[in-house]
Amino acid sequence: MLPDNETPEAPAVLSGDARTAAIDDARAIGGSPGRRAPLTAEEVAALAATIGKKDDAAERARLAVADLVPALAVMDELVAGALLRDTAKACRLPVQEFRGAVAKARRTSSPADSGPDLFPAVEPWPDPVLLADVLTDAAAYLRRFAILPDNAAEVLSLWAAMTWTFESFDRIPLLLLTSPAPRSGKSTVLELLGRLVARPLATVSVSPAVLYRIIGQARPTIMLDEADTLLKDSPDLTAIVNAAHARESARVVRCHPETLEPEVFTCYAPIALAGNNPRMADATRDRTIAVKMRRKGADERCDKARARVVKPAALPIVQKFARLSLDLPAMLEEVECPPMPDCLHDRAADCWEPLFHLAEVAGGPWPDAVRIAATATAAGSDDAETMGIRLLSDLRDLFASEDADRLSSERIVECLGSDKEGPWGEEPRLTQHRLARWLKPFGITSKGIRMPDGRTPKGYLLTDLEAVFSRYLPGTPKTSATTPQASNDTAKPDFQTATLTHPVAFEKSQITASDRPCGVVADISTPRGKNCVRCGRFDFYTEEVPGIGPVCGDCLSPEEVDAPTSPDLPPAVAEYLARKAAGEAT
Repeated sequence: MLPDNETPEAPAVLSGDARTAAIDDARAIGGSPGRRAPLTAEEVAALAATIGKKDDAAERARLAVADLVPALAVMDELVAGALLRDTAKACRLPVQEFRGAVAKARRTSSPADSGPDLFPAVEPWPDPVLLADVLTDAAAYLRRFAILPDNAAEVLSLWAAMTWTFESFDRIPLLLLTSPAPRSGKSTVLELLGRLVARPLATVSVSPAVLYRIIGQARPTIMLDEADTLLKDSPDLTAIVNAAHARESARVVRCHPETLEPEVFTCYAPIALAGNNPRMADATRDRTIAVKMRRKGADERCDKARARVVKPAALPIVQKFARLSLDLPAMLEEVECPPMPDCLHDRAADCWEPLFHLAEVAGGPWPDAVRIAATATAAGSDDAETMGIRLLSDLRDLFASEDADRLSSERIVECLGSDKEGPWGEEPRLTQHRLARWLKPFGITSKGIRMPDGRTPKGYLLTDLEAVFSRYLPGTPKTSATTPQASNDTAKPDFQTATLTHPVAFEKSQITASDRPCGVVADISTPRGKNCVRCGRFDFYTEEVPGIGPVCGDCLSPEEVDAPTSPDLPPAVAEYLARKAAGEAT
């Protein structure tokens, strides 16, 4: 605040009786809540000059708050902004405090009225409902109007339920609807889902400032369509979307443009993204549960998703979700979340945990349904895999296929680059220099190694890599086949082994020498395998258990077959084992 003996010169805008009359009129208008006309700039200046003549600082502040602040708050922002500094100095008041008081009065005098229109209230279902029944209805509703991949309806239904009680979780997954081509139903499913979630806000364009402010004010469920273009060139928007995954880090700090005081906005909220195979950052993709949409086949049918039909179909479901939202927080406190499958890495387990917890609360078939969905997603998705992890995986498989304890850099580049389906043959092609640069962040460096034929090229020892493999790569190397081909890098120079690129079923096919990757046999015949729903491990020989899914031999032990009526087993498993023991199971 300015010293009392330092009185600023009042703006000379009026004089004599006219000035006195203007001051009286201005004070009467400015102090009246029901005034009919805003003050002019001249009237504000005259009023400030009069207040500035008061010797008591407290009296000047009281008069400014009572008369000047309300007058400036209702003026045009550009006009008021030009007057704020001179008005504060004329009143001998701190500029920043005066500016903040006007900003606060402006927000109070014109509150936002868009809330009720954006987020209409949902009347809860009048009677108590079961979560399992509502989830079943939601899945049937989604399948009625959209062609969905396996397990997608269950995942979408659980995610919709999560939006009604997301504050009960420390971390929530982003939902990603993706496809390799347009017209695959992503926007339709996003619209269908928007009628089930809590406080939906659908948009195809939003700025970072609007996003974190609307989340802080309304806690909506954000539905971002065309995410492939929206996030591509906006690192700030991408950072906010990433932060929405975890409660503790979901904050945006900004400086208030008028008061210059720091402001903290929360951005913790459910977000659904849709786009044509969006090229997202690894950090974003790693926080998502992806539903990979596909185009409708010629023999696939579903109802047209017209609003006049969809709205009445979704209304009872969303009302039941609203009814459940009153009880779900307490139910989640009482029911412990089950353990996550081993096939999920830490971030994936964080994403799936809310859905597992809700499925456990629902009971019935839902715990098994979400486990099958999570296991299938983990087995079929490498979207979140970085190129460094992919290189480690391919390098481990190459060591296994070559049955070697050491490989030269030249040999690694030759074999990885010859795989036409892998990323290493694309431009820029993998070179020994790029290989060393990719591996350096993992603490792996090349060294001079002695080969069986006496050569000492630069290369890598398996003993130096095993600790890194065990830390970053779960499971075991992929299945390999052998082919008689000379190799100078192994202790077995007459033969080498090659790794199949993916552990899936291969039809017998003849591969010409020109098309054959380094070390791949010309005739491949491999039985089809699946991931075990219990341990998550891929196995070529699994048993299909009704109501459970594929189970490997390690998890379906002979002891269980000998005791099919064990009370520890789910009824479906006990029934299956009983029939199998009697020789009826196929």
